[in-house]
Amino acid sequence: MKKISIFLGLSLSLFSACDSGEDDSNREAVYYNISETPKTTLSEILKAREYTRNKLLIASDIPLFEENGYGVLDKQTGESHILMKNMVGESYEKPADSSRKSVLMFSQITDIHFTDVESPIRSVYGLAISPSAYRPHSIYAAHITDAMIQTLSYFHTKAKQDFLLVTGDTIDNGEQIEQDWFNSVLNGGEVRIDSGEISDPVKGSGNDFTDPFISKGVPYDLPWFGSIGNHDIMFSGIFYIDDETSKAFQGEDIPTISIGTPVYTGTQDGTTEYAEPYCAFKKIIKNDKAAAMFVEVGDTEFCPEPKTPADSRRKPFQTHAEFLNYVADTKGYQIVNENSEKAYYSIRPLPQLPIEIITLDTSASRVNFLVDGNLNKGKQNEAGFIDRVQFDWLANRLQELENNNVAVFIVQHHPSYDLDDNSEISKAEYRELLKKHHNVLALIVGHGHKNRVDYYEPITEEEHGFFEIQTSGLLDFPEQARMFELVSNGDGTLSLISTMIDHASTENSLSDLGRKLSLSQLQVGGQSNIDSSIGVLEDRNVDLVIKVPQQIYSNIISVDRNITGLRTYKLDK
Repeated sequence: MKKISIFLGLSLSLFSACDSGEDDSNREAVYYNISETPKTTLSEILKAREYTRNKLLIASDIPLFEENGYGVLDKQTGESHILMKNMVGESYEKPADSSRKSVLMFSQITDIHFTDVESPIRSVYGLAISPSAYRPHSIYAAHITDAMIQTLSYFHTKAKQDFLLVTGDTIDNGEQIEQDWFNSVLNGGEVRIDSGEISDPVKGSGNDFTDPFISKGVPYDLPWFGSIGNHDIMFSGIFYIDDETSKAFQGEDIPTISIGTPVYTGTQDGTTEYAEPYCAFKKIIKNDKAAAMFVEVGDTEFCPEPKTPADSRRKPFQTHAEFLNYVADTKGYQIVNENSEKAYYSIRPLPQLPIEIITLDTSASRVNFLVDGNLNKGKQNEAGFIDRVQFDWLANRLQELENNNVAVFIVQHHPSYDLDDNSEISKAEYRELLKKHHNVLALIVGHGHKNRVDYYEPITEEEHGFFEIQTSGLLDFPEQARMFELVSNGDGTLSLISTMIDHASTENSLSDLGRKLSLSQLQVGGQSNIDSSIGVLEDRNVDLVIKVPQQIYSNIISVDRNITGLRTYKLDK
């Protein structure tokens, strides 16, 4: 049996991959409808009920979560916008809403992590409460996304949005089948979250994660623009994939790793209702706390047959170019810079409005991990990288737009604070460039799976401060989107109004279960995990006052959008 070596001494056995050929015609594809009256967090928030942390539970004990007080959410009064005056000073007084005018409205979703849980490369070993490995709610990523798209679509009927941003890590392990699922949900059509052999853990339609369903997709009149995240093109968001490992993705053998003794890294069993971890860990109770032990190779009691059904559709993306070629005809990924395999581009969503979106590609390339021309696997990581070519393109584009009095939103997957120390462009150099250009409205990011708003102060009088806004991952609690409205305040300033959106899932639906499980996993890990994810009040519903040069402001307000009042305040009516 042939062996290959990838990271950390991981060994994999290769088998030929094959597509699932079973008939699935006995299950009808269903619609999963959301609540008829979605609310923004201005009107209603979902807050975790107080619980007693039970260390005897680990993340695979799904049936025990609710009976032990985990995953319970209560509806409470909403949160108003907090005025952020960082750029204009504390003496600033916001004009009355009657003096303000809507300019642009858009939403952001990020870090969805569509996950092929039955893949042999899951590596769920022992990491029962790690959000980067085994998530019990991963099986519902498609259902959660569908519920959020329906929620945003509902608000689109109340107040028309101009576009949707999707800021990376839409898939988890860079597999083609994961990308196919994502495309089906966003673009509409039948969705089947199942790989390998066809599974139906709970017989019948519409009652388990493998059952086919129909997504309505993003509304036809709402364009969306995508950026690439590290998980979209790398194994676990960290490791580049060679040819032999690519074959292993498509095979049936579960990997092993050597930790003193060979153990299985594990996968998940798609024939069970909650895709229980298989060949991953066994539970022991010791010293009044839970622990997960690796399953040793040859332990037939806990891993009688260390295989998962093979599937050639699991073929992973090995380069940026391969990913871009695969999604070339997909709505949202059509526009890329022709001079590079990296997916960065500049686009004017509304041709008549002098506001441009610049989308950067901060995911690493293989070259970032080369040492003396060879791939250094120990150097690989999930941080952001900006190369000199892309940076120079950005600098030139910003200058060109500023010369023409065009304002800019910069959009990327990684926050600026998470640029790697080995990135060709450092955090400091990157921020200095953004401060240099007074046409930058804000930097919009994902990756961190948390709500966060930062303001970077100008150091000199010639510089311009800017806000960086990060939105929580859609897969992990609080599973929110962020809606933005840019408004002119009528006094020479603009405001970027940010409002958090919960998906309006009906009680006990699969997407509702996914939200409860994502909360439960954080609760098992401790309250600090929840606090970090949802952020403080100033990270959520905010009104960010922004100063731009007078000519840019005049150009923006000269465009009559024929919109009465602020759109944000129409959403809950």
